[in-house]
Amino acid sequence: ELISAPYVSLTIGLMKKFGVNVKIEGDMDGTPSFIIGSDEKYTSPESILVEGDASSASYFLAGAAITGGTVTVRGCGSESVQGDVAFADVMEQMGATVTWAPESITVTRDPNTRLKGVDVDCGK
Repeated sequence: ELISAPYVSLTIGLMKKFGVNVKIEGDMDGTPSFIIGSDEKYTSPESILVEGDASSASYFLAGAAITGGTVTVRGCGSESVQGDVAFADVMEQMGATVTWAPESITVTRDPNTRLKGVDVDCGK
């Protein structure tokens, strides 16, 4: 069983940005095989964003939601390859306003809007 499937998917996505295609045989939740053709070559994408850590950014996003303020985190956004950016969706479910840009996330909450509790499965 592949334990770190999200990180393997992240790596494969980054390889694709550099021009290398990876064929996946099987299910990522099971025991997949990865095939890289002998003719695949890495090529520079000319520029690439080195993302910030979405997990660490979640504390600041939560801070805005809790205090009724506004926070924008840069370095991860709607084009992020990190699953942890989905934490912003949880803030939205709770009553905060979330604005997505390709490389940033902004969370804000009107102080007159109360947050509500939600039940979320963060296991996937």
